[in-house]
Amino acid sequence: MISTPLQTLIEHFEQLGPERLDALAALYSQDCSFRDPFNHLHGRASVRAVFADMYATLDVPRFVVLDAFETVEPEHRAFLSWDCHFRHPRLGEHSIHGSTLLHFDAHGLVSRHRDYWDAAESIYEHIPLLGGVLRWIKRRIATHPPI
Repeated sequence: MISTPLQTLIEHFEQLGPERLDALAALYSQDCSFRDPFNHLHGRASVRAVFADMYATLDVPRFVVLDAFETVEPEHRAFLSWDCHFRHPRLGEHSIHGSTLLHFDAHGLVSRHRDYWDAAESIYEHIPLLGGVLRWIKRRIATHPPI
């Protein structure tokens, strides 16, 4: 069973839309930290701005939380795995698989949010020329076990 703060956050992510950004931001502490492959920001308003930008940049983004794990003692932390589905002007229908490490404060608000997802695989590999170079590098450094 997961805690009420985590369940509430998951529900907000899965039902997120531009009209619900204030409600999502209210689940974060005023001095929270947010980090993803492109941003390292502080404050509730910054978290809201990240998600507002997502809605300004992508068509119909939506999150599906796949797994949630948490520990309450000695600190309240949670780990989510998720898929974000969206439509992009250049990429078309697309999805990103990622995970999030969350820290909650004593009031049940998110104090730290850290997203982990592979920007190269999810975005950069789909850019002409750059994508070919990145895929070539990936093949070169991959392990090739004997059959």
